[in-house]
Amino acid sequence: IRKGCQDFVSKLEVATPTSWVLFRKILSSIAGEHPVISYSDAEAVARVCNISVKSLPSVLKFYHDLGVFLFYANIPDLDQKVIINPDWLVHELGKLLRPSKSQRRTETKRLR
Repeated sequence: IRKGCQDFVSKLEVATPTSWVLFRKILSSIAGEHPVISYSDAEAVARVCNISVKSLPSVLKFYHDLGVFLFYANIPDLDQKVIINPDWLVHELGKLLRPSKSQRRTETKRLR
């Protein structure tokens, strides 16, 4: 079992450049105050981390795939934003999708 676990974990390990890790740590450190940043702000942080502007989309896609950040390069307007706090987005969407008090009362009565 131990060997099987070690083999599985070794497949999960992804060599990540130190500059990418630094980029994630910097953005994660401000995510509470600024859940969404502009793409140009992400470029500025990338430059500080010695990540080329050309490489930035790859970095953002990598962290998007991991669920760390959300970046939608193929959606107009969203391609200029980076959501660095995905939990914030889920919370905000929950506010929009929450049923009204009258709908909740009706549903509660129906379920009784």
